[in-house]
Amino acid sequence: MSSSLSKATILITGAGIAGPTLGLQILAHPLLAAGFHPLLLDRLPLPPAPSAFETGAPPYASGASPYASGASPYASGAGVVLSSNDLHSLYALGLKGDFNTISEEGMTMDIWRADSKNPARPGRYLNRLASPCWAKDVDSGLRTVERAKLQSLLVHKYISKGGETRWNANVVGVQQTSSGVDVLLEGGEKVAGDLVVGADGVWSSIRRALLNGDDERWKPEYQGSTALLGIVSRPDVKNYEQLAGKGRIVARIEYETVQLEGYKAQFSTGGYSAESSWEVLRKYENVWHPTYGTFGNVFKAAERMGRVVFWQRIWRENEIQGRNMVLVGDAARCMAHGQGANFSIEDVTVLADALLNNSATIDPSTNQKSFENALKEYASQCVPRSRKVAMQCYWSNMISQGDKWWSGWLRDFLTRKVKWTPIIESIVLPRSVDGA
Repeated sequence: MSSSLSKATILITGAGIAGPTLGLQILAHPLLAAGFHPLLLDRLPLPPAPSAFETGAPPYASGASPYASGASPYASGAGVVLSSNDLHSLYALGLKGDFNTISEEGMTMDIWRADSKNPARPGRYLNRLASPCWAKDVDSGLRTVERAKLQSLLVHKYISKGGETRWNANVVGVQQTSSGVDVLLEGGEKVAGDLVVGADGVWSSIRRALLNGDDERWKPEYQGSTALLGIVSRPDVKNYEQLAGKGRIVARIEYETVQLEGYKAQFSTGGYSAESSWEVLRKYENVWHPTYGTFGNVFKAAERMGRVVFWQRIWRENEIQGRNMVLVGDAARCMAHGQGANFSIEDVTVLADALLNNSATIDPSTNQKSFENALKEYASQCVPRSRKVAMQCYWSNMISQGDKWWSGWLRDFLTRKVKWTPIIESIVLPRSVDGA
């Protein structure tokens, strides 16, 4: 790209949560805006505007609701829970009012113990946590938001600030050039830039290019589990953990969406057959649920559901950055469900700060702009934190999901005594914490 110290073009691949948040970070800071020009690319079309999700608002594009099958490739998204770190970043970008309007704070968390011998029998109430993970600096606890609404808010706010975008642009590779770096689009087109930020998720094409297509290094590992996740609306219930608020997680959008007999929800199969997904729903439909009576009632009330495969891996510092490429969000590490959006916002905040603290230099041998110092600073902060959270999640998982008699006793004892909850999620670590 440019060989002078004029604006550097940052090619951001992926317009989920991390991509548009990074674009906003750059545009919002005078020094970053003076030094960088962000270009956001995504393989999907422009997501619907926030107004498409408002009750009674006119439907968008095809004339169907935002969640109707076939109306949008974003239809199978569910939700995420954001903690104070992420709220602080969003609020600093001036999004507090808009974000609080589309999200809900988790005021209480009720914890129940299911009867493993007779799942249809009502469970045993253990404890209630008030304002879990409440943080003074943001004056809020955990906030739950539908993933599609958050993405829509971020993308359209980025566009309103003058951010450049390319939609239906499927990035399939990266090519180093004498003046910078090109991303290669499906169909053969090349887009030139100075720095590529891979925000393209678990199966990142930028990670594959950065690690030279080595399957042993660039691919994530199967966590050994899948989940059924979705959106259920019920205004008189506010506890997000009861699946009555804004949902929990995102189903991969490229999978087939089907209509299962007996359920109103559009179901994203996650690559599995519709028949096997239907059988899973039937298997658990009589299990007791504290709010809806049974999980069968939850399934039938759901607007959307998805069967999600969980992947895991934490890449090393030298595997998430190099030359003029860097990874953020799920492209940089695959964690337990619920961690992706949190790490995405945290990553791009740290990356923006690193770019601010370390000016680009000119490599005299290639006359290219170099971001080496900034990228190394970013990786040195993000990877150790990923390992720390992974270890917390590992021990949390050992206690919360262990099947030994002592783990069940310890789980119930701690649940009754604890009056707060750490910001951790369950995870099964790979063979090595650093992904080796």
